[in-house]
Amino acid sequence: MKLHKRVTEVERICNHKFERADYVISAITHPSAAEGRAVSASYERLEFLGDSLLGAIVAYDVFMRYPGMNEGQLSMIKTSRIARDMLARVAAEL
Repeated sequence: MKLHKRVTEVERICNHKFERADYVISAITHPSAAEGRAVSASYERLEFLGDSLLGAIVAYDVFMRYPGMNEGQLSMIKTSRIARDMLARVAAEL
């Protein structure tokens, strides 16, 4: 499928028109398919950004929700909430 059609299909599924088609293309491109091209050609940089944002959002929520906990306790809760199996369960529910 041509890249333009892939972007259109992603937009249809998400019910959203993206301003930057290049980000959509990167988001759906596995690193093995981007070999020899720019680092931004695959989803790895976007994955880094998404992981960082998710971590910050969860950290803020845990920090506000549990004011009596110390840093170690907060870290344990945050880590459990952003663990792969937990995120897979949430994604399946969505």
